[in-house]
Amino acid sequence: MIYKEIIQSKTGLSVPVFKSLKPAVSKYNPERDADNFCTTIPFSSFFLVTGLCSGLHIKKLHQKYPESVILVLENSREDIDFLENRCPEIREIIDTPGLFITDLQNLEADLLQLYIPSLYDTFYVCEYRPWTEENGDRIEEIRCIIHNAIEKISVDFSTQVRFGKLWQHNIMKNLKTAGMSKTAFIALAEKSLAEIKNSSGKTALVLAAGPTLETELEKIIENRSEYFIISTDTALSPCFKKGIIPDTIVSIDGQFVSHSHFMDKEKLKLVPQYVFDLNANPSTVRLIQSFNKNIIFSSSGHPLAIYAEKTNDRDCFLKLESGSGTVTISALDFAVKSGFSKILVLGADFSYSKGKSYARGTYLDLLYNANSSKILSSENLYSKLYFRSPFINLNEQRENIKHTQMLTNYENSFENYLFTHNLIEEKTYGARIITRKCIKAGEQEESPLSLSDMNADFDYNSFVKKLNLNIATLEKLLSSENSKPSVIPAEVFSEPLFSALLPFCAEKRSKKVPLCTALKLALEDIKRYTI
Repeated sequence: MIYKEIIQSKTGLSVPVFKSLKPAVSKYNPERDADNFCTTIPFSSFFLVTGLCSGLHIKKLHQKYPESVILVLENSREDIDFLENRCPEIREIIDTPGLFITDLQNLEADLLQLYIPSLYDTFYVCEYRPWTEENGDRIEEIRCIIHNAIEKISVDFSTQVRFGKLWQHNIMKNLKTAGMSKTAFIALAEKSLAEIKNSSGKTALVLAAGPTLETELEKIIENRSEYFIISTDTALSPCFKKGIIPDTIVSIDGQFVSHSHFMDKEKLKLVPQYVFDLNANPSTVRLIQSFNKNIIFSSSGHPLAIYAEKTNDRDCFLKLESGSGTVTISALDFAVKSGFSKILVLGADFSYSKGKSYARGTYLDLLYNANSSKILSSENLYSKLYFRSPFINLNEQRENIKHTQMLTNYENSFENYLFTHNLIEEKTYGARIITRKCIKAGEQEESPLSLSDMNADFDYNSFVKKLNLNIATLEKLLSSENSKPSVIPAEVFSEPLFSALLPFCAEKRSKKVPLCTALKLALEDIKRYTI
């Protein structure tokens, strides 16, 4: 704890005293200090303030910008409790709407949860000088935590800017497919579960599309019967070329280019089961549906998918993790949730091997070779991809293997998945052997798949009915402030559809379009699928 005691100022207000015996605020006129603190602070829709202290500077900042969100950082939970119990000024502001208090241990997690760029278009850090000086030995650590959190948020926001509108389109179309032919879906799901249970003694083989997949595929052809093969969509073409038919295919990419993985219709008809994220490309979903194949829809946490399930008052879709957005983790998660005790992952390289990031036969390899010419070879095209971001040194011992920050983020996300799911990894060249740790007392094992995980009971008509009611309510609320398009009525934030529209709004918000206008555009777009 950094505080020693609380004394009173000459004006009768609380003055926290640090252990260094320095007062956190003026002993003579704390209110004047708080006013001076706020004078030079420009407007921002989201503030991070270092130091709770007596809370007066927080109160003044809120009075100056009442519509802004303020996250206050204190050293520890012990310090926060000490100040709350002894400073009446803090107890006065503790329940202020839009005010949040965190400690150093929870700073990054709370920032990731609270700061949503689609909602708050500006971010400002206010360092309260007495508190900063007292914590001089930790201030660089604090700044590093803030920087790392904002970097993660920026990556997520830039992804929403690029894909937010596409995701909304895809989810609306796939939800309609998920609500069709419920009886057929149930029958196929029951058959699928039976096949997975019958395969529980096998090794689950997860196929990613890294360069090492080229050599590893040869090793499984002779022993095909020993494996339950779960292929990512990107690894599908190399599988088919080797005559390997997976037991399950997992696809999460919403871009139209992902349709190029699904070109061999005759072999696609031989695959018994498909797992599509609700974000996935709907034209591919419709193609597979035309084969009358089992389709399991999964959800990786998009707000619109969560909203759709809430309108049905039940969990309708399989929950699959995708880490930082890689289909390899989704395929691995499907294997884990299916109950396999031993899992072999091939092609999860997360690096450039000999200048390539994908195996021979994948769509990118085919595309580059098709466009290769005497003056622009496939090697030139791969080089553009190869050098698009700086390499980083991970002390990799193997020759011709390079890492970039983006691919390293995928690797870290993969490792984090293993850690959080109590899994052990043994790495060999081109392969990762995944096994479960021994379950200790009090720990919970992954639950195997059940029929309720497999979208057999999603009521699309009920979803559309509630969606249209929520759209009408939101439109009414947003139009009530037409004279001030930048002002959002408080009731909007409590509407269940509100957060579901934010990923769509990201592109508009990046161009400084007012949130009210961005929400109206999102509503207009979503109405196209409900008429």
